[in-house]
Amino acid sequence: MSTQSERARATRGDGLPLATVGSVEAIHIATAAGAPVRPVDEIRAIAGVGLEGDRYADGRGHYQDGRVSRDLTLIEAEALEALAREHGIALAPGETRRNVTTRGVGLNELV
Repeated sequence: MSTQSERARATRGDGLPLATVGSVEAIHIATAAGAPVRPVDEIRAIAGVGLEGDRYADGRGHYQDGRVSRDLTLIEAEALEALAREHGIALAPGETRRNVTTRGVGLNELV
């Protein structure tokens, strides 16, 4: 059994402490397929529907695989930074067309 101090020093696979609190860095929505995404400071999330005002929540977005819901999409800010660092591809959060950009949240660990 590990002690509390050992758990406090434990890290995830990416080196972040387990106790790290994540944050939302950006929120983007698009009103139509191919429409530019626009940043919003805050938004209402509707369970099972998506983000109010986003094309998927309004029924105007259709992902090609009807078996999978795309109510909300997320990307890690750290993934964007790694893409720039390792491949020289710099993308701003909105350019990914993901709704929510997080920091300090291991998104792959949530699925």
